[in-house]
Amino acid sequence: MDKNWLQELLDELDYKQADLVRRSHIDSAVISNILNDRRKAGIDTCLKIAEATGRPPVEILRRAGLLPAVSKNDELTTRAMHVLESLKRPENKKMALTVLESLYQQEKGNTDAIQNLEVSK
Repeated sequence: MDKNWLQELLDELDYKQADLVRRSHIDSAVISNILNDRRKAGIDTCLKIAEATGRPPVEILRRAGLLPAVSKNDELTTRAMHVLESLKRPENKKMALTVLESLYQQEKGNTDAIQNLEVSK
């Protein structure tokens, strides 16, 4: 676990501490104590941070050291699944899956994959 995980997350999102306090409804003293390594984030705090930042809860729990770390590729997979699960409209989910499948086919050497994607729009 990186003790600067929360500051790194805020930097990635271009958030200030006050932005996270406002969005998460976590007391500013709690956020300050986590940022200054005087307190560890608990599960409830991590879940509120995940909701406030739009990040998958499992990602925040890992960054806080509450779950085992994973490789960067696994983190990207987790984020992709979170985005896919967050889509409300079935047609948007279908489109996202079509894009992913086309990219997969392209990597396998199927040069028609992107052309098929454009035709299916």
